Amino acid sequence: MGIILRKPNRVALLLQTLLLFLLLFSAIRASEPLPIQPTREVILKPGTPNAIRLQCEVVDREATRNRGLMFRKSLGRNDCMLFIFEREQPLYFWMKNTSIPLSIAYIDSNGKIVSIKDLTPFSTDSVPSDYPARYALEMNRGWFRQNRVQPGDFMKLAK
Repeated sequence: MGIILRKPNRVALLLQTLLLFLLLFSAIRASEPLPIQPTREVILKPGTPNAIRLQCEVVDREATRNRGLMFRKSLGRNDCMLFIFEREQPLYFWMKNTSIPLSIAYIDSNGKIVSIKDLTPFSTDSVPSDYPARYALEMNRGWFRQNRVQPGDFMKLAK
């Protein structure tokens, strides 16, 4: 009894090649930083003489929140990323694939900063908010301390 070898189906071969290309392409894209996101003005300590105005990249969809600042090589001195969630909840952040030392301010629905934490580059340890929060604001590590922004201060989104 002999083995019958069939000619490869060209359509199947083409589909396999296309699938392989798509998998390789998506793996390469997954290790690229998010393109610069739309910005929005954020005011820290609004209504005080020490108010600080920032233009922050805003990530408000699950896909962009999940990528955040991953794979970025640097962050400008006053650059920031504001994560906006649908509702106030306990928030947890990690630094997988993020090489920039960051600090994060967790902010509740009323704009009150409920906690500020330092984040360690490449760490997969979850860093929780101390209280439920709706926003998270990431800045270069130490920025909040250098600018005297602390828990209890407020943030306002400009219209």
